[in-house]
Amino acid sequence: MHLDVPSELADSGSGESRQTKIGCSPRTCNEYRKRCLGLGRWALEVARIIERNPAAAVERRKKRRALTIDQGRRLLEVCGPRRLRYSIHLWAGLRVSETGALQWRNLDLDPDGDRPCIRLRAETTKSKRADELPLHTDLAEALRDAKPPFAKPTDRVFKTTPILRTLKPVFYSCLWAGIVSDASETFFGDLGAGAAEM
Repeated sequence: MHLDVPSELADSGSGESRQTKIGCSPRTCNEYRKRCLGLGRWALEVARIIERNPAAAVERRKKRRALTIDQGRRLLEVCGPRRLRYSIHLWAGLRVSETGALQWRNLDLDPDGDRPCIRLRAETTKSKRADELPLHTDLAEALRDAKPPFAKPTDRVFKTTPILRTLKPVFYSCLWAGIVSDASETFFGDLGAGAAEM
């Protein structure tokens, strides 16, 4: 009997291309790989119904890494007009989809209030749970300055949301900041991972 691995899993391209094809994170793919390896080992060594373990051809996916504080600062120095969006990811730890869904009504930017914050709507978060995140005062001030004078409460803070094929500017910003050396490194999904430390 000959079993083979789906081409989507065995693809030797970048981690991002594989994730696009099968729609799962590196952690999920690695868990699938682990289970398939176990099943294949059983079929090979115990049941002896296959000649080789097909799951052995599947590479372990790289896990995304968080930016260090220094890398985050360097990124903000070189990113130009994307600075506000990247700042939201770094300071508030928001996911790309959460940033894309941000509306002005979700931001409490009143300088005379208790503290500026982001109020995430339940339908926009991965956990489907409403949440309140404090905003750094500098970021709150930058958002106040960026808010159009006639913005409606339901207007999006950012008009567009990056998708995989439009993330080249992120890569080049990270390249210019000396954070990555080639396109095999992943970075944008975890821009917010260093937020608590900054």
